[in-house]
Amino acid sequence: MQERDFDRIFPNQSEPAESLDDLFRVAGETSFYAPVLVNTFKSEVDPNTIATIGKKDRIPRYFSIGAKLKGWDFGYLRLIGGTAGTPLKLKLSSWRDWSSISMDEFRESLLETGDYWTGHEDLLTISSQEEGLTGMSVPIKGHEKIQVQSELKLSFATGRFKIAPTNPESSLLWWTLTDFVPRFLNEYAAPTANVPITEMRRWKKTS
Repeated sequence: MQERDFDRIFPNQSEPAESLDDLFRVAGETSFYAPVLVNTFKSEVDPNTIATIGKKDRIPRYFSIGAKLKGWDFGYLRLIGGTAGTPLKLKLSSWRDWSSISMDEFRESLLETGDYWTGHEDLLTISSQEEGLTGMSVPIKGHEKIQVQSELKLSFATGRFKIAPTNPESSLLWWTLTDFVPRFLNEYAAPTANVPITEMRRWKKTS
């Protein structure tokens, strides 16, 4: 995201976005796979619970969009991105019971990481960055050209999680592994990812 877009969407420090539609549009333009993350977020959350925040006191600047997962009182999604080529990340997390959280408290939590002190438990992160170096370079007099391609990465939180014995209907982790991930891959990612590899590669001049 360009800084001018950030300043337009978040004119005030730590306050909600001026236009949610504009924020989704700009976030979806940050990389090849960014629309996949934006569409997944919008389809999987309760739209009435969406909150946004932008932080200008960090370099690069960061923003986050968060909302409650449909059907879960303690599960939510966050879209986190920023300026200066920051990758767009979709985080699936658990927190406190939704009924005990005010919107201001939720908004202030959106840029925090999953640790003991904040109470977040990040289960899954999917990220997209426009340029990923492949490690292949061709030396040319005066400069080099490096092959780059857009990326979509999926990672689980570090640590160990108890899967069983448990009640699958009440386990957010179980739902993440058996429902969300397969649907994300097949319904959201596959239509975009199914492109010729030649369209994902290009050459970038570097000094």
